[in-house]
Amino acid sequence: MSSGSLSVLGDVYNQLAKQGRLFVPARAAREFAKNRNNELGNLIQNLKMRRERLSDLPPILANMPGYKDARERGKEVRKAYEELESGVKSWRGNDPVTMLYEKVFPCCSRSCETLRAARSIADAKDRREARREGWRRQDDQARRGRQE
Repeated sequence: MSSGSLSVLGDVYNQLAKQGRLFVPARAAREFAKNRNNELGNLIQNLKMRRERLSDLPPILANMPGYKDARERGKEVRKAYEELESGVKSWRGNDPVTMLYEKVFPCCSRSCETLRAARSIADAKDRREARREGWRRQDDQARRGRQE
């Protein structure tokens, strides 16, 4: 998608919703909420990989024209990627897609309530899974300690 695509998509969604021709089935809302965090994680991972590809230049190029400029600009670009990553990490249900959906489906509509409920269910599942993973690590560490 291009940068303007989301706003164009939002305009189309708004038009269809006003005409009563657009709705979100409950299962689709649950799937969106369930997969939202994974997709945001993929986005963060993608930004990290792009930032890491901008690693320092090989020393053999140190005497080449433009080497210092490339290093300095690379640092600026890496810093910009870090800012993007932290911005995405700070999203808590206020990412552009979720905001678009909540705008298209007013809060009094059943679809928006379904999205919110599905999001809270998915977030609760994520928290439960994180706790379980922490418990598994503690159990593994305890077993290793007993074995030694």
